Parts: sequence; structure tokens; C-alpha cells
Amino acid sequence: MSKVKPLSLDEETAVAIATAVYVYADAAYPPSGSECAQASNQSLKQLAEAIHNSPQIPFSYKKRQRPMLKAALRWFYSDENPLEHDAAIQAETLLEKLLE
Repeated sequence: MSKVKPLSLDEETAVAIATAVYVYADAAYPPSGSECAQASNQSLKQLAEAIHNSPQIPFSYKKRQRPMLKAALRWFYSDENPLEHDAAIQAETLLEKLLE
């Protein structure tokens, strides 16, 4: 079983998901936190950058990153988030891909 999972995203979805992951990084792992939290923060921000660039550069993520990616999407696109309905649907679609 592969330890890397490729994703193919259109630009709009990539930007929406990258934003969710980037914002979650600072919320879940504040930059002023422990060294471990700072490492997680930077790892998530690097993942967000890779997702953001994915329409131009093929993107894949490691399976060990999957739980953090799912957590970021679930948190950012929760019922309390005032995003447009379409953005939440796009995030749910990606989340379904991750759960495959």
C-alpha cells in the first residue's frame, strides 16, 4: 500500500483548501507554542503551500499527514464558519476523497 496519496485539484478548490489548512495551522499550533507545536505549524503551512500550488505542480501528500489535513478541513468548514455554502461543499468533496 502506497504511503503517498496523489490529489488532483482545480485552482478554486486548491485555494480554498490551502486557506483552510493555513488558518488551522495557526489556530491549532500557535507559533508561540512549544517546539513540537511550531514544527507542526510549519509542516501544515508547507502542506498548505503545496496544495495552493497544486494546479500547476502535481501534488501528493503522505498518509501520515492525512489526519491533520482532515482535522483542518473539518475545523475550518464547521457549521460555525460563515463561508459560502459552495466552499463548504467543495471541502466536503475533498474530504470524501481523503476518506477513500
